[in-house]
Amino acid sequence: SQSDPDAGFSTDASVTAYRKAMMLFEAKKFPESMLAFTNFLEAYADHPWAGSAQFYVGQSYFFQKECRLALQEYERVLTSYDRSPHVADALRQMATCEDELKMPVEAAKHRQLLSSLFPNSPAAHERVASATASPQTPSSTPPTAPVEGSAQP
Repeated sequence: SQSDPDAGFSTDASVTAYRKAMMLFEAKKFPESMLAFTNFLEAYADHPWAGSAQFYVGQSYFFQKECRLALQEYERVLTSYDRSPHVADALRQMATCEDELKMPVEAAKHRQLLSSLFPNSPAAHERVASATASPQTPSSTPPTAPVEGSAQP
């Protein structure tokens, strides 16, 4: 109908394909979402959402604990879709994968690139928070612990 704001989108095959892939990803059906995003990329390589689709191919591998394959897919975000809104996230995920793969020099390089290119991005802030937190040393006060000297309700 003419009054339906989604009318133009609901029949658009590219949007339908991307939405299907995203629903599979959000349902944690990673092998299926990876295939759907890959099919989207093959059919719509120049689509504005292609960089996002490429990132989610990497995420699908990452959540299946396939860091080497995820790393390759994140690299494609940087090389093929450098204007994607997921470039900062791809850099952060690359460093995470490289940590898992015992590649500290490469991880440091990608963290440096992330903080220099995207210093105010959420991905850079997550990196700083995770890099400064020491897994062996718990915080001095757990977030649910009462503060000393405060009155208990």
